[in-house]
Amino acid sequence: MNAPTPNFKELTGRMRRELTRLARLRRVVRVLLVIVYSATLLWFAFCLFGGNLLASADYTTYVHTSQYILYGFILPP
Repeated sequence: MNAPTPNFKELTGRMRRELTRLARLRRVVRVLLVIVYSATLLWFAFCLFGGNLLASADYTTYVHTSQYILYGFILPP
């Protein structure tokens, strides 16, 4: 009934590789979240203040830009 002793060096190496992989994945997720949150913040600011920015231009520019923005929401990617 002797249980084999675990190879601690192999176990340590395997755990280190897994922790390194998880740290890399956390870094990737963090970078993607920063990109998404920044884009969301910019879009929110545009929704709040973009109308004033577009209204300060002449009427034809306002109409054309508004149409392009609406087409971006209507047309699927």
